[in-house]
Amino acid sequence: MGGARALSLDSKIGNFEKGKEADFIVIDTCATELMKRRSSSIKKIDDILFLLMTMGGEENITTTYIMGKKLYSRKGGIK
Repeated sequence: MGGARALSLDSKIGNFEKGKEADFIVIDTCATELMKRRSSSIKKIDDILFLLMTMGGEENITTTYIMGKKLYSRKGGIK
């Protein structure tokens, strides 16, 4: 919300409240066997983010939402 407030856009963006604009992805941190094995011992969000930065790729993206509407799902492809 801080960035949205700084830009005076907090009435439109900044969180997931109903009626706000949102572009986001849903990430699977266990998309590969190696990531699954590594993430099984992770306890902190910092380590999950490090795992995604070092080992992550397009295979981690399960769903893409643009303006709050699902436009891509790994299971269903592009809508």
